[in-house]
Amino acid sequence: MFKKVSCAFSLMASLSFSLLALPSAGEIDAQENIAKKVPQAKKVLDKWQAQDAVEGKRVLHVVYWSPADRSPQAGYRQRLSDIMLDIQGFYGGQMKRLGFGELSINLDLEEDELLKIHLVSGSKPYSYYDGASGSELRKDCVKVLAKEGIDANKETILIFCNMSNWDKESRKINQNSPYYAYGFHAGGTAWQVDSAILELDQLANKAGFVRDGQYGRISMGKYNSIFIGGIAHELGHALGLPHNKACPWEAKDFGVALMGSGNRAYGSDLRGEGKGAFLSLAHGMRLASHPMFSGSIKGIRSQVKFEVSDVKFQDREKAFTYTASLKSEIPAHAVIGYIDPLGGSNYDASAIVAVPDKEGRFTLNCNVLTPGKAAELRIVPLFANGDASSHSSWSNRDIVYPFNVKRDGRVDIAEVQTVMAIEPLLVAFRSRDHLEVKRLSEILAKSKNKKLQDLSKNLLKEGFDYSSPEAVTRDVEEVALSACKPSAAKVGWLEPSYNRVPSRDLILKAGGKIYSHGLFAHAPAEHVYKLAKDWSKLTGFCGVADSARGTVVFIIKGDGKELWRSRRMKAPAIAKYSVDLSGVSELSLEVQDAGDGNRSDWGLWLEPILQR
Repeated sequence: MFKKVSCAFSLMASLSFSLLALPSAGEIDAQENIAKKVPQAKKVLDKWQAQDAVEGKRVLHVVYWSPADRSPQAGYRQRLSDIMLDIQGFYGGQMKRLGFGELSINLDLEEDELLKIHLVSGSKPYSYYDGASGSELRKDCVKVLAKEGIDANKETILIFCNMSNWDKESRKINQNSPYYAYGFHAGGTAWQVDSAILELDQLANKAGFVRDGQYGRISMGKYNSIFIGGIAHELGHALGLPHNKACPWEAKDFGVALMGSGNRAYGSDLRGEGKGAFLSLAHGMRLASHPMFSGSIKGIRSQVKFEVSDVKFQDREKAFTYTASLKSEIPAHAVIGYIDPLGGSNYDASAIVAVPDKEGRFTLNCNVLTPGKAAELRIVPLFANGDASSHSSWSNRDIVYPFNVKRDGRVDIAEVQTVMAIEPLLVAFRSRDHLEVKRLSEILAKSKNKKLQDLSKNLLKEGFDYSSPEAVTRDVEEVALSACKPSAAKVGWLEPSYNRVPSRDLILKAGGKIYSHGLFAHAPAEHVYKLAKDWSKLTGFCGVADSARGTVVFIIKGDGKELWRSRRMKAPAIAKYSVDLSGVSELSLEVQDAGDGNRSDWGLWLEPILQR
């Protein structure tokens, strides 16, 4: 048995460097890549699923929800049946192309071979609901499904929301509907919108223009590509697929990745407007073990415990390789490396695939890099029961390495070295293994790397060195602000914390860089310090945590007067400040929500230092 859910690293994990050339993106043969890796993965899957097999047919449950003052759109059952059968064929055809056989979603069909659709009516009129009403809508659907013996929390459900408005005379359409999804191998939910003009037969129509409230003037075919493709895309999320764009060699041969912007390309090939959407190898690997696709429900409720060790990075010319060993309770048939440039959500993440050998050793060739960009490499093992470490970029179980790509394409993996060295301490800290924390912190304290020394010391620090900045003796020329207790502090989520973030990440990371000390300041936040006019300057950096997607504004005030203000900021941007504090008695650091709400507004004051 393996005790840790997350990965375990050795402090002695090695980093080696060479100038061995990897194939460029254009030199990789997509078909050859598939032909090599899929049979290896299938062998692992087939062997595990055949031993003490537990078969079970999982189906997609389709719900049609309407506000209290609306009836379902005309012809909804035939239209949605046609669309869902086409999407079933899309997934099946893509899995077959990848070499897994024609595995796909299972639809619940009635005797007339049309979809079984569960009708649900909301308790309030159309005007009450909007795009943020997904949770409330789902509660209505859960109640109806429960009466029919379906536990929506243990199944995959697709909710069509009757929240569109079509004006036939002006040919204008708009929608005010929830349109998103979440899920994993054992269940999930996707919200979609139905409309009177959502029709499979219209995909090939290059004319019949409509004016959509979001997309403007588009052909009827383009409208249906966007919204039928949107069903396929959001369903992917409900099945556990994150966003990713096509790797160059995939795009050349196959088109636009479904989980990138492929929702807008679905069926575009019917109009001669490109190659259409496709399913990437990475996501085919994920679906191959999904219980709905595989027909195996063996271990469906198990969250696999695993360990990653013997990690090695090799620096290559404008690329690098990641090699490691994976051990797990349930075998892994693949490992995905998501290479994600910071600042573009995860839509621009490229996904590369490796298949572990019999000893669990695998290598990811990381050669899909964006020059001049900070980035992350996320390691996601895929297990034979369908479990993956995550479907999202902010999962508690993702293994994440920050790195930077210089403008000339060369890779700077200095931050990777820091993460590899500090991770064992983080694992022990999260597990509250006090003896291991003490042992590892003593090792890091002797490191020649001052950043590691400071990181470990500050991470484990309890309390403050000084009761306030005015209590610091005059012989101290400069002091970290996080070493001083504020006279007042408040944050917009959880509690104020210092030198760490209140999440599994723990370390302060922004702009692809790790900082050794600072303040967690989720908007709206304010930290106030008494200075007694004893300090002349405040220097440091600020930014939004790399794992967050919020937008904030940082403000520094002295005695109530604004001294410095950042621009509107989001990850991975970093701002530098140097503020004159001459004659200031009270310092205030504020973080505001930039006017768009404070969801995911993880503001960080990074290495703020007071100087005499």
